[in-house]
Amino acid sequence: MCFAGEVLSIAVARSGDALGTSAAALVVCACLSAMRSLPARKCAILLAIVMAGLPLRATAATSGAILVLYSNKPDLPAVKLFDSTFKSTISDANPKGVEIYSEYLDQDRFASEKHVKAYVALMRERYSSIRIAAAVAVGMNAYEFFQRNGDSLFGQPIPVVRALFVPAGKSHAALPDGVIDASAQIHPLATIQFALRLQPDTKRGVLVTGAGPWDLAWEHQLREDVGALDERLGIEYLSGLPMPALLDRLEKLPGDAIVFSPGFFADGAGKVFTVGDSMRAMTSRCSVPVYYPLPYIVGNGSVGGVITPLESVGWRTASIVNLLVEGKSVQEASRFPPLPATPTVDWRAMKRWQLDERRLPPNTTILFGQPTIWDRYWREMAAGVGVLLLQAGLIAALLVQRRARRVAAAALEESEHRVGLATHAAKLLTWTWDFSREPPELTYHVRRRNEMLTAQSQGIAEATLYPDDKAMLERAAREALSGEAGLDIECRVIQPGSETRWLSLRGMREQAGGPRLLGVALDITERKNADIQAAQDRAALRHLTRVSLLGQLSASITHELNQPLAAILNNAEAARKLLARDKLDVTELQGICEDIVAEDQRAANVISRLRALFKRGGVEAGHALQLNDLVRETLSLIGAELQIRHVSVATELMPDLPSIRGDRVELQQVLLNLIVNAADAMDAIPPGERKLMIRTEGSADDERLYVADCGTGIAEGNLKNVFEPFWSTKPRGMGMGLAICSSIAAAHQGALTVSNNSDRGATFCLRLPKRQEDGVQA
Repeated sequence: MCFAGEVLSIAVARSGDALGTSAAALVVCACLSAMRSLPARKCAILLAIVMAGLPLRATAATSGAILVLYSNKPDLPAVKLFDSTFKSTISDANPKGVEIYSEYLDQDRFASEKHVKAYVALMRERYSSIRIAAAVAVGMNAYEFFQRNGDSLFGQPIPVVRALFVPAGKSHAALPDGVIDASAQIHPLATIQFALRLQPDTKRGVLVTGAGPWDLAWEHQLREDVGALDERLGIEYLSGLPMPALLDRLEKLPGDAIVFSPGFFADGAGKVFTVGDSMRAMTSRCSVPVYYPLPYIVGNGSVGGVITPLESVGWRTASIVNLLVEGKSVQEASRFPPLPATPTVDWRAMKRWQLDERRLPPNTTILFGQPTIWDRYWREMAAGVGVLLLQAGLIAALLVQRRARRVAAAALEESEHRVGLATHAAKLLTWTWDFSREPPELTYHVRRRNEMLTAQSQGIAEATLYPDDKAMLERAAREALSGEAGLDIECRVIQPGSETRWLSLRGMREQAGGPRLLGVALDITERKNADIQAAQDRAALRHLTRVSLLGQLSASITHELNQPLAAILNNAEAARKLLARDKLDVTELQGICEDIVAEDQRAANVISRLRALFKRGGVEAGHALQLNDLVRETLSLIGAELQIRHVSVATELMPDLPSIRGDRVELQQVLLNLIVNAADAMDAIPPGERKLMIRTEGSADDERLYVADCGTGIAEGNLKNVFEPFWSTKPRGMGMGLAICSSIAAAHQGALTVSNNSDRGATFCLRLPKRQEDGVQA
């Protein structure tokens, strides 16, 4: 998983605007390697298949050819596998083609210095006129050949990509300049530990190597790496033995031993082998399982080991070469993480030695497994099972659908029945308003099933819209069609016989179909009549309350009328005496007559205001009036009453208050009631302390009238009950005065509130909205 993440990050980092060839291959390999269930060897094989179908980006024009030098002869299976993977990766990444030259050093068979010199001369002659962009050294002999003779071969330094199998953990920091390492690590210690996992009862480890230079290097490496296992295993080294003697020793090993060998090229008798041939000879005669650390020994009778697939080495070598061909620097082309090594086993060897497959690590690659019936015919079996499952699914779906349709039909029938009962109980009618017709057609639907049709609903269904409401109703319906709010409106209809009834229509736009509204209609005629009657009763109650209040103010009203009447009487007597004189003073007589007329008008105004207060009628909130003038008129009317009750009045009237819209009589009734209640609240305190404050204020939104007294105040628990009907603290009070005042304030779109003062007494506040410039209330 760590390798996959590193490869993916490097591929994305170097991909630029679009993924390059090598980056795309890296992404594919990283994704496949990240899947624990897919071993690395299969991942590498699958990579070659996937890369063949990738829409790889064409590289820039090549700046030279590629020279591949193999250490061994060309007919070795390992050489063929590497060569195939390398060339296919190069070809896929370079659609326009890049020249690849392959050379085979075969130094195991031709190791003389004379042969090497002749080969150098041949290559110098062969490639003197060819520009080589990069050289690939496959194997240690090829790499050392380039190191010794590279400058003389090409005339100038060129990048060399080294494709080897090197011991794990060895540092490559000492690589010469211009050399890029594409090698895979060899894990002999990990392979032996893997073998001990499969065979936990092992007591002895036998390590087999040959007598050639390559073989001696392996022996040295094994002694260095495997020394840590000496305490657990009895390690025995069989190095440089002739093949017959070696096979005799291997044939006689005890059952608690394991054999580890990388194969060898030469035995102690000087006989030359290929690594595969030597491994096949050992596994055919050995009495215990043999394990290996190199990928090119796969399938030669060994059980397995922890290896890096050869295909992965070929792919990574080609990916580095592609970067060099694209013009990348050696440093940029070197940014590849180590290739992963995974446990790999030969299924045939596992069965031969009866090894428990449950001990295999989860990421183990299993090769040459015997195919089961499922492995052989999984496509046919999967197709057959798929067809059966599809048929079963279709049958089940049809059965479920059939049952669902039956359930839905039963539920729909039950729902229709319940809706019918509900509409009948609520006296509702359903309707459809179709605006696709011209003119739009409003159709009522009545249920005749189960005798749910009443005479009243039949009459509504046959009614026509009231002419005055038709335009308003159609406008509201079109607004409901264009929005989401729906239709909620009250209108009148004319039934047969010219009877007018009120309907409440509620509906919504139909979700599917044309421009139509669906809804219900409710006959609200009785409710409307009840509302009208209630409004009339409230008006009568307000009138009676006003008359009762004026009855309480009879002394004040008498005083208000007596003053102008007494003045008229005095002026009339003065005029009579003036007329009795011999010499008539016309100017003085004219002044007396003017005084009489003025006092008469004063009395007439008092009577006119009283007549308006006694008059019965509804709220007329459309008239403009000044709140300060209303206060002055009311105080002039009730002034005598307040003097009799020893109540001193102070006013703070805000100047230049804008006019408001309201009913003068109704608002004067509110103010009279508040003043009288304030005077009643101060009856229990000494006369000298009875003070009444009336104040007006204005703001941007409303105007406020405050009536404050110095009485006993209102108990905190009773503040919420002050405006409730029939609630009163007065022994003989009806409890309707403040309730009516609150309703009058609400009818004027205002509010009436009360609060206790900080010292004593209470303050009532009447808030009324200001009149806007266009004459509409705010």
